[in-house]
Amino acid sequence: MAVAAGAETLALSRPLRSRLCRAITAGRLRNSSLGGILDLIIRSMRLAQVIVSSSGSSHPMLIIATLLWLVIVGCGVGVLFEYAATPGAGGNPPARWPGGHLLAAPRDKPVLVMIAHPQCPCTRASLSELAKIMSGRQSKLKAYVLFFKPPGFAELWTQSDLWQIASSIPGVTAVADSGGEEAERFHVTTSGHTLLYDRNGRLAFSGGITGARGHAGDNQGTDLVLYSIDQGKESKRCTAVFGCPIRTASGQ
Repeated sequence: MAVAAGAETLALSRPLRSRLCRAITAGRLRNSSLGGILDLIIRSMRLAQVIVSSSGSSHPMLIIATLLWLVIVGCGVGVLFEYAATPGAGGNPPARWPGGHLLAAPRDKPVLVMIAHPQCPCTRASLSELAKIMSGRQSKLKAYVLFFKPPGFAELWTQSDLWQIASSIPGVTAVADSGGEEAERFHVTTSGHTLLYDRNGRLAFSGGITGARGHAGDNQGTDLVLYSIDQGKESKRCTAVFGCPIRTASGQ
């Protein structure tokens, strides 16, 4: 009886499987992560039907529930990995120091500028990498973290835990960027975007210094910045920036 009930349950899923198969075959979902997820669900349904039909188990629904749970967990992990690997907008920073009234222009040493949103969880990893860059190099460069401050917002909103972390890094100055005016001078829009200008005001590096959203550790961006600082040469390369938009649709 239980096996028959399980077979009926799987039979009810056949129309759904047919519709999903047609959608994937038609190409509407082939190039999307959703297509891969639905394909995984279909395969799991087929596997469940084979197991129930061949095992004669008295608990077919338990087998089905276990398989569906594995699918849901797998889908969740897949979505998280895809989000972590999706970069933000790269921006178009000027090749020479743009000027402005908040930050001192490069003179006798390079200047590093990180653009940050004070509420972006991804930026914590960028600050961790910044601490590695600054370790033992405080005398070689100046470093600023520009924290976006929307008009009308209190200082407390901007001076978040990320602000405290940035301020605690030796050689780094945290600066409130009211209305994002300074970030606009640099033409960048993603939190964590890091710029390095040499002592002559020329852009030596532009990009992110993490390998994924919220993931600190070895990455090309940090290596290129260190190369530029330690060797005194332009890296002439850009890296993807993994972070939140500086401005949202509501201006925050």
